Amino acid sequence: MSIVEGRAYTLRYAASEQAVKAPGGLYVSWSGKGEIVRTGVRRPGLVERQSWWFVKVNESGSWYILGETPGPEEPTFGQSPAKLGMSYGGVQNGEPIVLSSPSPFMIKSAGHDVYTLAPAPSSNAESIVADIAIGISGEGEGAEVQIIGGEVKLPKWIIEPIA
Repeated sequence: MSIVEGRAYTLRYAASEQAVKAPGGLYVSWSGKGEIVRTGVRRPGLVERQSWWFVKVNESGSWYILGETPGPEEPTFGQSPAKLGMSYGGVQNGEPIVLSSPSPFMIKSAGHDVYTLAPAPSSNAESIVADIAIGISGEGEGAEVQIIGGEVKLPKWIIEPIA
């Protein structure tokens, strides 16, 4: 799939760290509180709130920032539209993704139309958090997942364009 800048997409959770299919189809959506990104079964009336766009950070690479497409109500905090970011805090039991600190992400193909989402390496070595990807916490929230060793499979996502 070729990601087109400015086009709206949904992010559907495909598999957990143990490569178990997610029940019911989980989609990333904004909580509306400016704190975390939650996942839930997509409801047709909320498509605008659960669609995202991908903005290229530089022309030479494949780095993108995930931004929420404008919905019927603009976010009341920070930047508008909201941007998906990593908390860069201690990653324990699925620490939440925060929207107030947008971060560049690397989108890598994992084969068969699924992708992994991980933060781009920082130019400041002290701020790099190694082996982190976007996954689902035990509470069903979009979360930072720490990948320990090479045995754990990265959480996978399906990026679906909205017609």
